Amino acid sequence: MFEKKIPIYIQLIELFQQYIVSGQWPANSVIDSVRNLALQYQVNPNTVLRALSELEAQGLLINDGTLGKRVCDDEALIEALKQAMFDQAKATFFKKANEIGYNEAHVLRLLKGEGEQT
Repeated sequence: MFEKKIPIYIQLIELFQQYIVSGQWPANSVIDSVRNLALQYQVNPNTVLRALSELEAQGLLINDGTLGKRVCDDEALIEALKQAMFDQAKATFFKKANEIGYNEAHVLRLLKGEGEQT
C-alpha cells in the first residue's frame, strides 16, 4: 500500500487530507482512534500519531481530549487545501505530458476533444 521512497507518515498525511477534502471524513466528524487507524493501515501507532499531529498543526483536525480527534469545520481551510491538492495534481499532469512531448496548449486541445483521433 505504501511507497518505500516516501516516509509512511507523509503518505498518511496525504491520504487523510484526501479523506477530509473529499468529505469521506466530514467536517466535525470524529475520526477513528490512533490504535484503530494503525491496525487498519498496518503501521505503528506512533506513525499514525505523527501524521495526525501534523494535521492538527495544520488546523485540519481538532483534539477533543477524551472524545478523540475530529475534523475541523473551517470550510475556507478545507477548500484552500483542496485547491492546493488540485494545483499539485495539475502541475504533475502537465509535467508528465511535457515529458512525452505535449505542450500545455496541445494537452488542453486533447482534453477538449479537439486533438488528433487515432
